[in-house]
Amino acid sequence: MNAAMKAPHTALGLAIVIPCHHEPDILSTLQSLAACTPSRVATEVIVVLNTSVKHGPEVQQCHQERLQDLRSWQKSPDHVAAPFELLVIDAPDLPPKHAGVGLARRLGMDLAAERFAHLQTNGLIVNLDADCTVATNYFTAIEQHFEQNPHTPAASIYYEHPLSGSLPPELYTGIVWYELFLRYYVHALAYAGLPCAFQTIGSAMAVRADIYRKMGGMNRRKAGEDFYFLQKIIERGDFSNLTRTTVYPSPRLSDRVPFGTGKAIGDWLNEPDSLRLSYALQSFKDLRKMSQQVPALYPLNSAGLEAIRQQFSPVLSEWLAAEGWNTKMAEIQANTTGQVAFQKRFYQWFNGFKAMKCVHALRDQAYGEQPLCNEARELLLIEGHLVPAEASPVDLLQIYRQIDQAQVN
Repeated sequence: MNAAMKAPHTALGLAIVIPCHHEPDILSTLQSLAACTPSRVATEVIVVLNTSVKHGPEVQQCHQERLQDLRSWQKSPDHVAAPFELLVIDAPDLPPKHAGVGLARRLGMDLAAERFAHLQTNGLIVNLDADCTVATNYFTAIEQHFEQNPHTPAASIYYEHPLSGSLPPELYTGIVWYELFLRYYVHALAYAGLPCAFQTIGSAMAVRADIYRKMGGMNRRKAGEDFYFLQKIIERGDFSNLTRTTVYPSPRLSDRVPFGTGKAIGDWLNEPDSLRLSYALQSFKDLRKMSQQVPALYPLNSAGLEAIRQQFSPVLSEWLAAEGWNTKMAEIQANTTGQVAFQKRFYQWFNGFKAMKCVHALRDQAYGEQPLCNEARELLLIEGHLVPAEASPVDLLQIYRQIDQAQVN
């Protein structure tokens, strides 16, 4: 355990990790957490102030200002009344090669795991971002979800970007398109029958401490760390959606990472059409036909496996062949003794990474990009939902939100 910090409460069961880099207002996030109903277990909020040695005076000054804000808040009546203990990791001189959101999350999550290990308890490690607010039942809903789902290793927490507020109006317009894309993509994966169909948002995810350790901790990627981390856990099975509370990420512009919300909004401001187009639904129809055939793959010989591959759309069939379909199917056959085990191994191969790579190939080689509203509306109709003929992007987003929030694990 880190000797510089006070010992954890003996009833510690929940740790919220918040990376903070060049953030103007971390205190708003803390105030939102302070307004939450207390959990039945002791809760810690770990803010990871992180800056690389390569960052200039402006970023370094911001870092010092936020450090002073956090130190002052720790001594304030607000902290005394808050339903959590605030811990601060001050990392002002991280090596440029690794400095970024992945390393920041890792520092905080490692500390949380260390403190749980010190108590010999298996608590929950939750990730949030420094520009988010949360619903008041945030702590209690997370605790209850994992109690009611004892086999789930981790969960994706329901989120909604604010669609109005004090930011420039064009940012809210852009975030409607971006969130609609995120929800359409996951729904399309689910329609395709792929078990990787979950949101992988860094500011809205929770994992059990023992699973975190088994997975080797958070990676140090400068972007996409959440996607890569969660996909490894999703492959284990029993991953879940936590929908009884809400995280509200900011729709603001940001250049801190090369992709994600802030980058997407920047692209939107420079080129509005960048968010109006998305993957063709036909790509997921192709994948659906593949998924429907997976149970029939075991125990086929090489000729039978090849015959099934030839039934897929030409571009998907060729792509799978280039990915080593015959060799991989033979390998999975040799290492499984039944259909259930075969399917599990198949989807460990055709996981979230492979699915995204395949969708990109289908886009580039066959279907191109299509109007997001058209594809999102068609998918809703296929799923059996009522959709107004002239549904706007906001209308479509609200329908997807209602469907997602109604999910119960």
